[in-house]
Amino acid sequence: MLCTVNMYQVTLTLMGDGQTIPWRLLDIDFLVEDPEIGDGQALVHSLQVNYIHQLVQSRLIDNEQPLDDLYACLRMISMLSYVLDVFTVM
Repeated sequence: MLCTVNMYQVTLTLMGDGQTIPWRLLDIDFLVEDPEIGDGQALVHSLQVNYIHQLVQSRLIDNEQPLDDLYACLRMISMLSYVLDVFTVM
């Protein structure tokens, strides 16, 4: 499954076909960038991406609405990263 929302892109999979099998997060790619800052360099550092990967994966387990939670969490992180970077430049 591939989901692109112009802020991030995630790759998810299921490790089986049972109803209780949790989603598994394979990859996160943050698409939020500012071409005027750092020559279009990503606004989310790789260490942050690793932490966010672990955080999101933990929310996909034993969750009644895992994809909704995934969306809300990554959207908030993307927005905060962009806003913080803009304030840093000001």
